[in-house]
Amino acid sequence: ILLLVTLALAAPETDEDFSLISVFQIASDVIKDLFRSDTPTTVQADDVVRFFVIGDFGTLAKYPGLRNSAVTMENLAAANNYSHIITVGDNFYTRGIPNINLRLHPWLVTSVFRREIIGQMKIYPTLGNHDCYVNYKNEIEYSNYNEQWTMESDYYELVTPLKDDPSKNFVNLMLNSCKLMCPDHNWASAGRCKSMQTDLGSEPVLEHYRWLEEKLKFYNNSDSTAWLAVTVHHPVFTESGMKVELLPLLRKYNVDFIFVGHQHWAEYTNMAPDYEVRFPTENPKIIKDCNGDKEILVKEEREHTFRRGEKLHQFLCGNGGTYGRHLCPFKEQDGEVYFKNNAYNGITAVEVTSKKAVVTYHRHDTDIVYRINVVNE
Repeated sequence: ILLLVTLALAAPETDEDFSLISVFQIASDVIKDLFRSDTPTTVQADDVVRFFVIGDFGTLAKYPGLRNSAVTMENLAAANNYSHIITVGDNFYTRGIPNINLRLHPWLVTSVFRREIIGQMKIYPTLGNHDCYVNYKNEIEYSNYNEQWTMESDYYELVTPLKDDPSKNFVNLMLNSCKLMCPDHNWASAGRCKSMQTDLGSEPVLEHYRWLEEKLKFYNNSDSTAWLAVTVHHPVFTESGMKVELLPLLRKYNVDFIFVGHQHWAEYTNMAPDYEVRFPTENPKIIKDCNGDKEILVKEEREHTFRRGEKLHQFLCGNGGTYGRHLCPFKEQDGEVYFKNNAYNGITAVEVTSKKAVVTYHRHDTDIVYRINVVNE
């Protein structure tokens, strides 16, 4: 088993030292988790829909960080009722699932979620660039081999009825970033898109955009929609092609929340309805040129409350279980940044009723890094 685990750790995505000793330490940790024994827990039901968001987690190279994310979810789920887990992509480094017949690495990665409580939850994935490098369809097919993994297509609807008012829904459109990143030659790199098995401006890309606008229009006009969200790997406020093609659709149809990953940190940014996109038509200026900073607090308070419709909220959740990226130099970007943090591996918890949505960044279950409240009045 140690040998198989060690092989699964090949080519970790890290610029840190990765010695043979660390490989076997991680292998030992993985095996301990595989044979752990959990204590059964009963969670009291209430009228709040809760779910977890995790992203950029699919490597064993930093297994303690991935395990911390899973333990945090388990502890939170032991205290309150959570229904499911969504991913914002990069589910399996570094090339997704290259061969569906060789599933050791995805099995080991997802085994961290097979705990007493969260092991009963469905995992609804979206695709990141690493998931598309060989054949993203293998991650769809992986649903046939893992009862938690639930992915019917490369993009799909996830509609969750609210408990306090079952006539209302939390609608989350789970999108394929590998296609939406590549609308045309003006705003995307042909080489970058090709690496994700996508041709610039191709029919699959246009079809995805048509599907998305149709769904956004329908749910925006539906009386049953209490909240409208999208989940996509690449940050919409910073990727050029998405700002030109995707962002206008999200603003036009009054999307409330965007859940993203790609950058290996936690970040909250929002955008007012009358905000005028500046970049890439302008060159971003450096706000803070620093070295080694683990957190940048633009807004010092760690909790903020907004009215629904006041802002379009982007939650970057790319710190699920891989190595953090440098925050600096911190450059201007579209939208208003409130904080960035790469000091920890953790998860994001979402709590929803028809009247209120609460999104919380957790380092541990009791260690809250940042919280956003949105009131539906």
